[in-house]
Amino acid sequence: DGFKDFVNSHVAIDDNSWKIVCDRNGYKDDKSVNNLKCLEEYRKDIYKYYLPETEISDEMQQYIDVVTQNADSDYEKLICIEKALSTYKYNVNSDAVPSSIDSPSEFLDYFVLTSKEGFCIHYATSFVLIARSMGYPARYVQGYYAALDNHGKCDIDSSMAHAWPEVYFEGVGWLSFEPTPGYKRVSKWNTQADLQKYKD
Repeated sequence: DGFKDFVNSHVAIDDNSWKIVCDRNGYKDDKSVNNLKCLEEYRKDIYKYYLPETEISDEMQQYIDVVTQNADSDYEKLICIEKALSTYKYNVNSDAVPSSIDSPSEFLDYFVLTSKEGFCIHYATSFVLIARSMGYPARYVQGYYAALDNHGKCDIDSSMAHAWPEVYFEGVGWLSFEPTPGYKRVSKWNTQADLQKYKD
């Protein structure tokens, strides 16, 4: 709940809050690179590159409206989409996307409304397209899904390759989501002190 409150707070970063962040983290307010103006330019680039116009079908819009109807914030809407997609079937041997599909809208209709099965690439792509159609900057990320052992180590191999979506929230940054069935991990703050630290 504390994290949801934090994400939904839409904290604006101004000169004063920027100074606080720099002081607390030992950053120098470098006039050439590390400064508030650079952050503002970075934000503009995020909206330019990660929020292209994304058209969807009427059927897809109805799907989104139904899935998010009980959400009371932007973050909750995206959680609803994440949960809905994660109820589909994970299948690395799913049929290839038909060659007749040649637009993001057609892909969404095929995967979300018809096929309802696939692997991480399908889920991450669908989530990014849906998020963008809702007006949220979103990006597709590739990496590895690996759990560390008790010593903080893990052997990585190609079977751990994974894709997931991230959405940008003002005042927070990029947040990862996990719509692929069976891959969701939940992280929680351990103490009230941790929560207070982030609220401050």
